[in-house]
Amino acid sequence: MWRRRRKKMYSQRVSAQSAIRPRAGIQQFFAGFDLVDPGLVYIPEWRPDSPQDVPEDPGRFWALVGVGKKP
Repeated sequence: MWRRRRKKMYSQRVSAQSAIRPRAGIQQFFAGFDLVDPGLVYIPEWRPDSPQDVPEDPGRFWALVGVGKKP
C-alpha cells in the first residue's frame, strides 16, 4: 500500500516514469558488480561531507542509490 501512495505522489510531481522496488529488487541490478562504498543506501547516506549532513531518519528520503563497478 505504501508503494502505491509513494508512486502516486511521485507521478503527480514528476513527468518521468518510475518503478518503486524493494531493496532486494534494486540489488538484483548490481548482480555481477562490486558495490562501491557505502553500498546501496538512502540518498543522504551516499558519501555525505560530514556525519552531521545525514538526517536522523534517512529513510524518509525513500530513494536508494548505489554505484557498482565491474570486478
